[in-house]
Amino acid sequence: MVVDLDGTLLVGDVLWESLSSLAAQKSRLLLMIPAWLLGGKSGFKRKLAEAVSLDPAGLLFRPELLEYIRGEREAGRKAYLATATDVLAARAIAGHLKLFDGVLGSQPGSNLRGEAKLRAISGLLEGEEFEYIGDSFADAPIFEKAARRVLVCPSPALLRSVAAKRPVEGVLPAPRRSIRVWLQQLRVRQWAKNLLLALPPMLAHKVPDAELSIRILAALTGFSLAASSVYIMNDFLDLSKDRRNPEKRARPLASGAVGVPEALLAAAALCAAAFSISRLLLPPMFSWGLGVYLAANVLYSLDLKRRLLIDVILLASFYMLRLFLGGIATDTPVSRWLLVFGLFFFQSLAFVKRYVESRIHHEEDPRNFGGRGYWASDFQILLVVGPVSGYISLLVLSLYVNDNSTRVLYPSPDFLWIICVALMYWLTRIWFLANRKQLPQDPVLFAFSDWRSYVVGAISAAAVVAASRG
Repeated sequence: MVVDLDGTLLVGDVLWESLSSLAAQKSRLLLMIPAWLLGGKSGFKRKLAEAVSLDPAGLLFRPELLEYIRGEREAGRKAYLATATDVLAARAIAGHLKLFDGVLGSQPGSNLRGEAKLRAISGLLEGEEFEYIGDSFADAPIFEKAARRVLVCPSPALLRSVAAKRPVEGVLPAPRRSIRVWLQQLRVRQWAKNLLLALPPMLAHKVPDAELSIRILAALTGFSLAASSVYIMNDFLDLSKDRRNPEKRARPLASGAVGVPEALLAAAALCAAAFSISRLLLPPMFSWGLGVYLAANVLYSLDLKRRLLIDVILLASFYMLRLFLGGIATDTPVSRWLLVFGLFFFQSLAFVKRYVESRIHHEEDPRNFGGRGYWASDFQILLVVGPVSGYISLLVLSLYVNDNSTRVLYPSPDFLWIICVALMYWLTRIWFLANRKQLPQDPVLFAFSDWRSYVVGAISAAAVVAASRG
């Protein structure tokens, strides 16, 4: 029995898994990829295998196929792993599984694929009949020579092609993918955060005519598409880490429900669509802002999320950027009061996110939890600086309410004090819930599922309406 690895025994591809690990472990080496590619595909695979420590325990295998191989070996059959993956990585995986009597893999100067793999199998087995288990058109010559054929998650075209020449003894069908899986991968729920783009024109009391409405809708759509491309990239870079996380391992990429190549293609398409909408319907500065957002997120994912405090400042800056871009899209100057308030308010929310993570890991690992720049014991400090940042934002808001310039937009500014009280209740409650371990890691998403947050929002909106009337 000869078994293929990528897409067959493994859900996914070692090459993509290795690139993800390279970005997570040694992101600076990504700059070496063009030079590595000059050595050919097999040479590139060897460089990648030598550069990263791929953990076989973190890979996704097909349990039904593992069980089949295990049963056949117990019945006396020999099993071999034959793959285009570099032989170093293939041997590490085979050593982890302890199911194979031998391993065939690519080496520098020899990419074990198609006819090359068939020659290697024939040389190893010396003419002995074999069963082949594979998944791709590249395996067509091997399927032709095999005495027994098993196809794993084949495309309809591959199944027809193989069956037209020789009988197919077994088919392991691919799981059906629903639109719900893609909605989860794009994290459509998180698009609610992008409503901040509509805040500047609302607070400036701009009347939403047709042109303004189109601009707001275009800004929301473009930014949301760009944000989804960022979520895909983050999930790709965090593949192995997410699989070890009890909550994140159910994400489509981490669970294998969405393949890496198609996810990255979707990310590129989303970026292209976002910039197209921006160029067609919004000012040029909006496109520059999108570029800054994407570049900052790449830097965050590759390195800055591991830096103490820098990660929190950057997370808060992403929210601030939404306010800036909302002002640019609608030609609305963004108030300095709003920017300073937002800086401390979103800083508090970023701190609460790290606080929740540190509480989770406090008893597991005292240092550098989740690859972050924090120690799990830092939750005591976070419990101080986080609420303080939130209360500073409320101080800024109270100073704004008491400033004479407020009367330009709000003839009855005293009603705005209600917002100060409402937000004080909301922020304090958020930190109480975090301290009780009753808060999810993202407080913004929690707010959209919490009825008390909607009450606070309604009270605040009513206060704004009352303050706006003379």
